Amino acid sequence: MHEPLKILFIEDAVDDFDLVLLELKRASLNVVPTRVETEDKIKSELSASNYNLVISDNQLPTLNAKKSLEIVRNMNSDIPFVLVSGSIGEEYAVELMKLGVSDYILKSNLSRLAPVVLRECQEYSARIREKNNSRKLILSELRFQNLTESIADVFFALDAHLNVIFWNSVAEKEFDKKV
Repeated sequence: MHEPLKILFIEDAVDDFDLVLLELKRASLNVVPTRVETEDKIKSELSASNYNLVISDNQLPTLNAKKSLEIVRNMNSDIPFVLVSGSIGEEYAVELMKLGVSDYILKSNLSRLAPVVLRECQEYSARIREKNNSRKLILSELRFQNLTESIADVFFALDAHLNVIFWNSVAEKEFDKKV
């Protein structure tokens, strides 16, 4: 079985929450759900735990999807945000997508939910891996630069064709050239 998916649900109606959760379980997804209804709870949950996905209703008593999205994006700009709503106008849906909603699903068409959740979670995992790899590469480059610049002698590197691909500042001064 796959790792459990930690999903933050922004939903005020327990029946709707249960309905969405039932659809995910029907698709054999292992879900660890947390349901919140307020801005403070969204912030608290996103600060305290790492979620794979956010699923939000369009309209809550104190929030709407646009405000919920803004809160989530301010805390985590990459996490997928899926809107699940009973009804939503096409123009409003397009506006929300432009603001960063990953996808939207009508409650009358919940059969789309599991594939969207899986796709968004996979893409999110890939983005996290890519960011981590990028950080590691930058750190490796900095270490390499620090190491080569700490060498007091001429230092250079060659490729397979014996072309100089790098040299340190000592070599640069010695040969009065830049690579």
